[in-house]
Amino acid sequence: MTALDATSVAGEYIIAVGTASGNVILKREFSRLGANYPICHNYITTLKFSPDGQILAIGDKECQIHLWPVNQNSTQIAYKLSYVLINVI
Repeated sequence: MTALDATSVAGEYIIAVGTASGNVILKREFSRLGANYPICHNYITTLKFSPDGQILAIGDKECQIHLWPVNQNSTQIAYKLSYVLINVI
């Protein structure tokens, strides 16, 4: 486990766990098993649900941000963004 976040949507808790191999495991409160999704090929460094719990933002070791819709039928990335850190003097 490299990253962790949780949310509640429509009264159901959802836990997201990131792994070093680039997978996200989603565990829903009322299901016995977690679903494993290959999101990227890099170490996942951070996870954060949107305030409404519908989107999961995933940051990886290569400084990419993946925005992923969290619903029962979703298996695809909505957006993949790259960013550059700029030092301000």
